[in-house]
Amino acid sequence: AFKAFGKTTIDSLSHLNIEDDTMSPHLNPGDYVLIDTSASSYNTDGLYAVRISNKFYIRRIQHQD
Repeated sequence: AFKAFGKTTIDSLSHLNIEDDTMSPHLNPGDYVLIDTSASSYNTDGLYAVRISNKFYIRRIQHQD
């Protein structure tokens, strides 16, 4: 599983329990996601964990041309 996370160490991984349906049908209440807390930028479109005031939000981020 760690191969999918590239150079991330186990100390940089956290998990989050999805509490609402804002990302449904991709993520549903009760689902868990792994978060790479060492990442500080993004370079591809996808789902990202964004931390605001010590609370994580999972959102889709897409590059605009």
